[in-house]
Amino acid sequence: MDAITLPHAGQKPRAPRVRLLPGVKLITWLFSLVTRVVLLAILLGVLGFLMLFGYFLFGRTWSMPVVLSAGHERVVQVHRDWMDKSLKTAELDSRVQVLRRQLLETENGVNLARISVAAEVNTIRVEVEQNDMEIDAVERAMGRNAGVRRMASELLAGIEGLPDPEKNFAQGLVNRARFLTDMLARTDLSIKLATLDAALAENGVRLAALQRKRTSLRSAEATVVDGQSGESLSSREFEHVKLWNKATLDLRTGFDEVQRLQQSLQGLEALRIELSSSMRLLAASPLLAAAREPAAVAFVPYGNGSTYQPGQPIYRCQLWLVLCAPIGTIGSLVDGEITYPHPFFRHAVRGSFYSVDLTEKNSAQDALLFSTPPLLI
Repeated sequence: MDAITLPHAGQKPRAPRVRLLPGVKLITWLFSLVTRVVLLAILLGVLGFLMLFGYFLFGRTWSMPVVLSAGHERVVQVHRDWMDKSLKTAELDSRVQVLRRQLLETENGVNLARISVAAEVNTIRVEVEQNDMEIDAVERAMGRNAGVRRMASELLAGIEGLPDPEKNFAQGLVNRARFLTDMLARTDLSIKLATLDAALAENGVRLAALQRKRTSLRSAEATVVDGQSGESLSSREFEHVKLWNKATLDLRTGFDEVQRLQQSLQGLEALRIELSSSMRLLAASPLLAAAREPAAVAFVPYGNGSTYQPGQPIYRCQLWLVLCAPIGTIGSLVDGEITYPHPFFRHAVRGSFYSVDLTEKNSAQDALLFSTPPLLI
């Protein structure tokens, strides 16, 4: 046994030395290490939280990927709009075809009415010219007949002033041949005068009829050319004026109908162009494509929209805000408003969808996407 050393008088006794075993030292060291790691993790967590809090408070580059499918409310709404607009477009096409057919028929009717108006006017003008020519011919014939009758009348008066041929023949002053010649000359002149009188009377009646017709024709011409009220119209000219009035009325109503149909057609075509334009926008929308197969879009709050421009790259980050890399491009803005909970603060955020073209399809499952790297790393 080891000897026990007693303390000398006046010396304080020393505390006994505790000697730790090697296993206890290791446990103590590990506990200290774990404690430091935990504290470091807590510190890093607090710093990360503060960094996320500060980014979501002031950052304007984040967005949330959303995978749309046929059952999504916006997809159903857009698909319904597409079907409604397709039906309206088909209906408009049908109405446009009907209006075009009516317009063609009305224009043909207007052309026929225009031809009828011109035909009636030309008919009256031709008859006026023919009437003037006939009156001129009758007046010349009456003038010639009157001249011939005057000469025959003077000749007959001269012959009657000669001695009576019957007395001369009875007294034997002229032979029988001369007597017969004188008597035949007197008789021929009388017959010729009677014939000329009959011709003059007939031409007079004809001239009066032609003059009455001229009055009627000129009244009809004044009606169809100058628009004056027709007076003293014969039945023939009245029929011409009646046909002209009908054709003129058809022409005017046809013009009005053509203008109305053209305005209606222009309105329908403008509406169809507007519908076609809106349908082209819908056709390019990922919402309509999602009705056939799932499609990825990015929900961008209104406050972040200024940082999202079509054609620029879009990024994903491996550790929330660091280790970022481009994974596609930003597409066009999708019309309409969407509300989603904030990824950090969880309150409702209003915004819009943007179409995205992702080179890595699984990026649509990430929590966030960015228009630029948040920390530029």
